[in-house]
Amino acid sequence: MSQDGAPILELLAPAGTEEAACAALANGADAVYLGLEEFNARRNADNLTIEALGRVCRLAHLGGQRVYLAMNTALLEGEVARALDLVDAAWGVGIDAVIVQDLGFLAALREHMPWVDVHASTQMNVHDAHGVALLRDLGATRVTLARELSLEELVPLTALGVEIEVFGHGALCVCYSGQCLMSSLIGRRSANRGLCAQACRLPWTLADGAGDAAVDPEEVGRYLLSPHDLATIGIIPDLLEIGIASLKIEGRMKSPEYVAIVTGTYRAVLDRALAARDAATIASTADVPTSTPTDEELDSLAEAFSRGFTTGYLQGERGNALMGYKRPNNRGVRVGRVSALGDGLVTLSIERGIAVGDTLEYWTSRGTIVEEVTSLMLDGEQVDAVLAGASPQLVVHRPVAPSDRVFRVRNGRLSARARDSFEGFVGRTHPVVAEVTLLVGQPLRIAFTDEQGNRGEALGPLVEPARTKPVREEDVRVHVGRLGGTPYEVISWSLDVDSAAGVGFSQLHHVRRDALAALEERILESWSSRVTPYVPSAVLPVGTSPCVSRRDAPTLSPRSAESVPLPRIAVLGNRGNASAIAEEVAHLDGAYLELPAVDLAFEDAGATRPDADCIFLPNICHDGGDKRVLDLVGPGVRVVADNLSLLDECVRRGAVVEAGPHIPIWNREAVALVDSLGARRIWLSPELSLAQVRELAAISSLPLGLTVTGAQELMVTEHCELMSMGPCTHDCPTCPRRSEHRYLIDRKDYRFPVRTDAVGRGHVYNSAPLDVLFALPDLIVAGISAIRIDATLLDGEQARAVLHRALRARESTRTGHASGDAIDKVPGATTGHLFRGVL
Repeated sequence: MSQDGAPILELLAPAGTEEAACAALANGADAVYLGLEEFNARRNADNLTIEALGRVCRLAHLGGQRVYLAMNTALLEGEVARALDLVDAAWGVGIDAVIVQDLGFLAALREHMPWVDVHASTQMNVHDAHGVALLRDLGATRVTLARELSLEELVPLTALGVEIEVFGHGALCVCYSGQCLMSSLIGRRSANRGLCAQACRLPWTLADGAGDAAVDPEEVGRYLLSPHDLATIGIIPDLLEIGIASLKIEGRMKSPEYVAIVTGTYRAVLDRALAARDAATIASTADVPTSTPTDEELDSLAEAFSRGFTTGYLQGERGNALMGYKRPNNRGVRVGRVSALGDGLVTLSIERGIAVGDTLEYWTSRGTIVEEVTSLMLDGEQVDAVLAGASPQLVVHRPVAPSDRVFRVRNGRLSARARDSFEGFVGRTHPVVAEVTLLVGQPLRIAFTDEQGNRGEALGPLVEPARTKPVREEDVRVHVGRLGGTPYEVISWSLDVDSAAGVGFSQLHHVRRDALAALEERILESWSSRVTPYVPSAVLPVGTSPCVSRRDAPTLSPRSAESVPLPRIAVLGNRGNASAIAEEVAHLDGAYLELPAVDLAFEDAGATRPDADCIFLPNICHDGGDKRVLDLVGPGVRVVADNLSLLDECVRRGAVVEAGPHIPIWNREAVALVDSLGARRIWLSPELSLAQVRELAAISSLPLGLTVTGAQELMVTEHCELMSMGPCTHDCPTCPRRSEHRYLIDRKDYRFPVRTDAVGRGHVYNSAPLDVLFALPDLIVAGISAIRIDATLLDGEQARAVLHRALRARESTRTGHASGDAIDKVPGATTGHLFRGVL
């Protein structure tokens, strides 16, 4: 808070390495977030050791800055104990909070380490008031919201008694965070386990059912899932007014120079915005500083890294302006064009200066060429740099042509200045008052006191009369004030020096070091004195764990598929096949129809359709119009809630609620949490393997279900992929584009179905349908008591056929294949992760 009680927006910077952490701290970050070598969403970053983490915490705390540990991945059964051990070790070296995705881990932290502040990651998929309040009640002290919220939507969320954090700069995911399975199901690299392969940055073709392109890639672009980068530097005053607690810069995979440039630029603009706000409250006629970023500041951000910038969803943009269809990687800044070729040299016509050490990218008809500038010629002479408007010559080692555009993707001078800003960093400048007492017959005394009242004092030998030349006050200032290699800076002096006092300068240096050490010990005391009652799992008896379920886990005896009840069959339909499915399940025991709540609430309100036995609520449901789906929910209504907020809301309305597969329930602690919230069944994540399903079933207090055949959603996006076809009416229920089958086709010619729902969100499905029906006996033995057919992409006849196949699989399981009717895997289908798991 500022002196008048107004909130001060925290600037939170990324650090994938110790050096990047120093770059962030040196350039004005209020806090940094980083990961260790396990359990964080950027496993491909270098990350830090526990020793390096301790060094970063020391530097940060000496400068009044904070350190947050990212442990924001889903945790498998048995991993929570190890994760708690890591938090305990990190807490011991000084972290200020831990960032988590896993619901079970959140519950375990609150139970076993209530002294640790917990920040809910954006991976938790929180985007509404009820979700924020629920996480607050579960013990989160901060919630990082989904990037898909607008400024208007943020306003009420800041008044819920928990800190709100939003992303302010860096890469935008096209899919809602925590909901993307594309990298996982295509190549086993799960974004929920920190290994996203960024398939969204690859080229895609939007096609119709016949495979014909619906979008001209030359005119529109090929990168149909690649958004521009987020940049909020121009709307910082709006974020301040709303009351956001923390503005987060993305980039733990970026270089230290990038971190330095972006952090320093945001620091400068944020400080001006804070000064402008304070000045405006003092006197409306005062000269109020401008918080508008300068052209130089905007250029610095673009040259650090840019796919093109957008304020994105914060200002309501969800259409084509959000997207970078033409280019998925760093585009830098335009510097000019190739104007001529000759004598082995390329002549440029430039609109901004360039220098030796810059890296230029040439956009040719055959693709892009990237080369570092190693020499420059101007008017026949070698130069180090040229200004805008010049026509320099340089060597380019691959063919270019006149009129080819030229961009700078690395500014050598900017990068060098950035590196200079943090090399040798010893901590943010820490002002102190120095007190020195040099009185004959008394011990030499030196003390330093900082602005927070921390004081470090040290005594030296008795001061004797000078044998030759007495020590002057100026000598004291020079030798005690030599604070190089430390973050301290003397801002005032208090000297009491006898005119006859004599002391060796080396003694002044020694006592000064002791006093500074005492001051540092005092500053860091609240972190270094931490003692916790947590017992690490390594010292527990074998076979025990610090994490226990809130209820006794059931004991499962060895069993066969024939010895347990047959699973219930849920069929998730759509408005086109619902009648056909309803006719089938009406005559079947243990089979029932599920319908999507979005279809029921928003599509053709007067249409005649069968009643759903169960309503399937979406994984995305913003405040406002989206909440119409809750009008379908009341006492006794059976629902599957696919996000945690809706699960809790539906339980409170008296519904019979099952937890959907997009709620990541991977461990016993998460099972216990949703059980305590009132869930009646858990539909497991498609990222779990059969072995992991078996482990969960052995300890679960709730029955488990699993989708066994049909469509697998890879992405849900606020941006509609069909918008790339041209101007959009935003009348989603009547949009003619939605009536036709559309596909995204990748470089290997795989076709990924794309659908847009009635509220305009895009859904991308796997190119191969899931089919593990043939493994139903194994699933039953593992502990699955309900299975789902996802008929989202099927017509009525196709849905009937799949249901009959599921019934044969169930009957074959009951008879132990006595009828010889074993079920084979569908050709061309995938078994997902059931037999391979994620990496």
